[in-house]
Amino acid sequence: RTEAKASCSVRFGTAVDKLDGVVKSANILVRGVGKNDTSGNPLWEGKEKDTAPDATLQFEAKIKGLKPNTTYYYAVYDGDQRITPSDASYRFKTHPKIGEKTTSRFWIVGDSGTGGKAQARVHEGMIKYLGDKQLDGFIHVGDMAYGSGTDKEFSRNFFQMYDETLRHTVCWASMGNHEGYTSDGSKSLGPYYDAYVLPKKAEAGGLA
Repeated sequence: RTEAKASCSVRFGTAVDKLDGVVKSANILVRGVGKNDTSGNPLWEGKEKDTAPDATLQFEAKIKGLKPNTTYYYAVYDGDQRITPSDASYRFKTHPKIGEKTTSRFWIVGDSGTGGKAQARVHEGMIKYLGDKQLDGFIHVGDMAYGSGTDKEFSRNFFQMYDETLRHTVCWASMGNHEGYTSDGSKSLGPYYDAYVLPKKAEAGGLA
């Protein structure tokens, strides 16, 4: 996300110093608020205190043709200017082949979204416990954005709080009652549905 116009692209590859794949800016969905949206799929608008700032732009990139069970590194660019640092923490690992047996390590959290010191200590404790091991996934069972699941609360209590983990670990989340104060599950609208761009056509496996 940005609060200024940008020509964002994503470069990726199997080595930190060899990002030879690219999702060009023309192929990235850019969603805005209200009249600032040109995608036809605007960010949710509710009460002013619950909604993303007017200038917010959200960039959503789909990366295709990846090999299974492979670690990829990535960088975000604005034109020719690199936004993210050259850092091995900017990575993701693809799922194994369907039917392939493997050991997986997940971090499972719920009712975390207060944004306080205790929440930060739990996250820091998980990172310390892992040491040089890697997470395969992050499952959140709900209530990640206290107290009402607003856009601002998602930014502060979830994305900023867990930035160090989210940059390389996928999060599969369930909507809790706190997110339900501003998000409508029957219509798939609200800050929760803007925060999580979830598969709808079995893009991550399973059934559509």
